[in-house]
Amino acid sequence: MDALRLIQDSRGEVDIELAAGGMAVGDVAEQNQWLLLVSHPGEWKEHPLVGVGIDGMLADHETAAWRRAIGQALEEDGQTIDLLSVKDGVITIKAHYKQ
Repeated sequence: MDALRLIQDSRGEVDIELAAGGMAVGDVAEQNQWLLLVSHPGEWKEHPLVGVGIDGMLADHETAAWRRAIGQALEEDGQTIDLLSVKDGVITIKAHYKQ
């Protein structure tokens, strides 16, 4: 039996692959990080506090507040943060789900 495999790359493009034996799923941490960043609070009806709304960072120079908001969103999602940096408009995230 073939299964459908959906993997989203760093540019947001989705690759579809068939795998034998059952449902195949790639690592979802990076995809979920992206969703947390681009979502605004209130957009997820079942979880109205979820989301950072990172597009608001474009005109804001207060990076410490954005770093706190991103860190809190990742931790509430159950991720362990190895590295989180917000500097010169560049966000670097290295995080994973707790095992």
